Amino acid sequence: MPRARRPVDLARLFVAIGLGALIFAAGNLAAQATTGLQSDIVQATRLLPTLLIVLITAIGGTFAVILPAAYVVIAIIERKFRLVLEAQLAALIAALIAIAGNNLIATIQTPSLYAVFVGRYQIDSAAPINVLLAATLAIAVVLRLTERKSWSIVTIAVTGILGWSTVLAGSATLISQVLSAVGGISVGLIFRLILGTPSTRPSLDQVVAELSEFELSTANLTEITPTTYRATLKSGKAVRLEILDRDADRAGFISALWRTLRLRGIESGAGFSMRTKAERLTLANLAARNAGIAAAELFAIKEVTADAIVVLREEVLTEEITANTPNLNQVLDQVWHQLAKLHQSDIAHRQATLDSFGLQNGKIVVSNLDYAVVAASKLLMALDVAELLLATTHLVGAESAVDIASKHYSTSKVFFAGRLLQPIAMSSTSRAKLKNNKSSLADLRTALANLGFEPDGTVINIERLKPRNIILLVVSVAAGYAILNQLAEVNLIQIFTTADPSWVLIALVFSSLTYIGATFSLTAFVSQKVSWLHALIAQLAAKFITLVTPPAVGAVSVNVRFLQRSGIHPGIAGASVAISQVAMFGTHLLMILIVSVIAGTSTDLRFDPPRWVLLTVISIGLFFLLMLSIPIGRNWLTKVTSNLRSQTSAAVLKSLTEPKRFLISAFGSVLMNLSYILCLAATIRAFGNNTDLITVAFIYLAGATLGSLAPTPGGLGAVEAVLVAALTAGGLPAATAISVTLLYRLVTFWLPILPGWIGFNYLTRKQAL
Repeated sequence: MPRARRPVDLARLFVAIGLGALIFAAGNLAAQATTGLQSDIVQATRLLPTLLIVLITAIGGTFAVILPAAYVVIAIIERKFRLVLEAQLAALIAALIAIAGNNLIATIQTPSLYAVFVGRYQIDSAAPINVLLAATLAIAVVLRLTERKSWSIVTIAVTGILGWSTVLAGSATLISQVLSAVGGISVGLIFRLILGTPSTRPSLDQVVAELSEFELSTANLTEITPTTYRATLKSGKAVRLEILDRDADRAGFISALWRTLRLRGIESGAGFSMRTKAERLTLANLAARNAGIAAAELFAIKEVTADAIVVLREEVLTEEITANTPNLNQVLDQVWHQLAKLHQSDIAHRQATLDSFGLQNGKIVVSNLDYAVVAASKLLMALDVAELLLATTHLVGAESAVDIASKHYSTSKVFFAGRLLQPIAMSSTSRAKLKNNKSSLADLRTALANLGFEPDGTVINIERLKPRNIILLVVSVAAGYAILNQLAEVNLIQIFTTADPSWVLIALVFSSLTYIGATFSLTAFVSQKVSWLHALIAQLAAKFITLVTPPAVGAVSVNVRFLQRSGIHPGIAGASVAISQVAMFGTHLLMILIVSVIAGTSTDLRFDPPRWVLLTVISIGLFFLLMLSIPIGRNWLTKVTSNLRSQTSAAVLKSLTEPKRFLISAFGSVLMNLSYILCLAATIRAFGNNTDLITVAFIYLAGATLGSLAPTPGGLGAVEAVLVAALTAGGLPAATAISVTLLYRLVTFWLPILPGWIGFNYLTRKQAL
């Protein structure tokens, strides 16, 4: 039997994985709330008669054991032997994954994770992931019994009772049971995607039998694609037979969903179910022919089986419209006339390229209405005009295209379409042709401007979600999850109740001064005038970005982007930021040396950086030494850096000839480092300790150096570990060192994230980032 990998299974898999991730994240953040909800459900259930509870649990458990066997028996009766083997393998893998998950939960012994799956923080030998539940659903999905209404009801009832009884027994949470079900379904869907599933496509004999009144036979069917055939009726009329089935159901769903979410008022017509496609096709063809449009005649549209619909329509044999077509301008005029007639009946074509029109006996025929929309909005019809304008421009030029369009549409409608001339609004066919005719859009805008169109600032923004906004959304969600997840483990009330509020306020002031210092350091090497306030906000925005990037990477990328948006050449912007970073690093090392000499304690405080840090630093150093020691390496480095040196040499020379820039940068670096030092000192004082300022300076400077090498976002984990170790080595009790570190990171890292996010959005709206 033929097998198919169905697009709808991929869509279901994404939904299942997304749902599982969402449930786990919610449960991890609100373990206490979900545990309380579970307790309420259990208590409410126990109000039922004991006999009824025992009876339901016993019946559910019995059926849970019998159900997988029943699935297999049904499949064997239907002679689906290969599918039975695949279902058993899927069940085995789902069970092994569930067992491995239980072992992992027990091994890592994280109380918070245990609370999510078991409902209590005390770790014991419970197995929260339901192996039987996962295996049962994996079998059901592979055998496709969940797509049969009666069996889907039985499956939901039995697996629901099985999960409920497990929760009632107190060995698992609702979340763990839902995740067990999601895991089993996901395994089954993955099997269907990898190995395929038996095709539900009807045979040609079945299709021909359904269309018996047309006296077709399988012998005179010519295959075009596996679902499309060409034939000739006894009357001599050529017809096209198309099969819409479940195998291709929801094809293009993900791209269609992405385009629908991203663009306002636009849907592509892809990703629909077979029945929706058939209904749209029928409606569009009937509406077009009622409007007098020369389009293919629809002879029949019938259901062959519950999983397939056949469409029989006229085969429109046309000549392609190209630059070599005789009387091209007259032909294009007819094309525009047909599109205008469609729009007069409020039908949007949605694929208004010249590929959708053809010549038949000297007349234009609309050969493709598969994506047409009836009762269309003005926006969709204007998009048709914009797309056909672009297609016409490729053949006869922008001036002629505008002239032809103006014969069939008012100037206001042509101008409205001109506001939609943007690649993202076009179909995939038009976007592909634009790559070879990149000047077409600019030529069209110029031709429209000659009619009085003012293109500047009038482009209609049809993007609901821009890639930048999507990235910001993802970063924001990740930031929110990271903040809540880490702060959930911190007793902020205890920290703030035991800390001296006045010193906390002083720490906040010094934390704020660090951004002023960073702004001075950045702007010192910028020769062009930039907004100092915007530069200051950019430093705050960089703090937000470092939540998902290593410390130095986020700041550098934001600063380079900010300078570029301020009108500075990319090479000069990169050079300015690079010089600024070098100056800050040099100042930082100089301060470490000075503090070490003053304190005389450079050998008293020991810091043991991770081995990977030492290995990385040594490897990079050896690599550069090797490259510089051989001619091939030197030539390669010279070639690789030639563009960078040519772009940045002017900025470097200008900075060297103006020593005041280095002084300003040094001032900013010192101000920033000194503010961080005093902020750390203030947090220590907030807990009633009085560590020597020189010791605090050394702790911060050395700790910041090691923390900046960490690849984690914002140096999370590494900075905390280094500071706690250094503060303890500096004489603070371990408990106090932890409290100081948490308060310091709260003041310098977590609290600035919200204003950083606001600043990032502000600069983005102002086109400054």
